[in-house]
Amino acid sequence: MKHWYFIGLLLLIGVSSCKRAPVEIPVKELKRLVLARGDTAAYNKLILVSADKKRPEDNLIYAMIMAHRYNYAPAYSEVYNCLERIFATYGNVMDDTTKEMALKYLNEGVELKDYNALSILRSLYEEGVYLPKDTAMVEKLDEEMKAHSPL
Repeated sequence: MKHWYFIGLLLLIGVSSCKRAPVEIPVKELKRLVLARGDTAAYNKLILVSADKKRPEDNLIYAMIMAHRYNYAPAYSEVYNCLERIFATYGNVMDDTTKEMALKYLNEGVELKDYNALSILRSLYEEGVYLPKDTAMVEKLDEEMKAHSPL
């Protein structure tokens, strides 16, 4: 009879120590959670899933919704990233109207102290892309980035 207790204990330990595979949430459900609740975890997962497919246009509408409706800071820089990648995919640079809109979103993220937005804006000033080169702004943004580093 003792051996049955021992076998039962071994089975219990074996079953409880098994790693469970993470449950994959379907993309349709992620989109629903973003739209209905502004679920940031679902949004971040949706961005990663779409990035794997290399289709930035899939993320644009959800980034805009998270930015406007839920004021989610990382979504502002994602709007900029999506617009930049969409144009780059087809070998173009953003036209003036799109550039103005993209920079507006980026600056909103900077105002919310989003590290990615700070980093992107810093690079634009440093490289003189879409904005004139400005070492004073680069230094200012370096300080902001230090103050708001996620590490």
